[in-house]
Amino acid sequence: PSDDNAILAARILLDLYARDGREERLVDAAVICRFGLQVSPTNFQFKLLLLRIYRSLGAVGAMLESYTALDIKHILCDTLSYLLVPAAWAGACLLRVRQNAENL
Repeated sequence: PSDDNAILAARILLDLYARDGREERLVDAAVICRFGLQVSPTNFQFKLLLLRIYRSLGAVGAMLESYTALDIKHILCDTLSYLLVPAAWAGACLLRVRQNAENL
């Protein structure tokens, strides 16, 4: 139950960021998700939210780490690549993305 509350709080902060564009809302949402992962390390919803948050912040390195922590398989990798590739391209991290893809 507490995971649901933390996820809801992070989602609300993401919605508020979409309205006003204040990046501190993203940082607060990331802190909530990181804390949630400490309590529930297998909760994939925190990991997916962190992907979105890090992408919005432009934190490509942190996004790649979160993507790797998802421990996803081949088909899901293709499905989630729409999040990863454009951000990696903008952050000039395509080599790291390629290395992650080869490790699958």
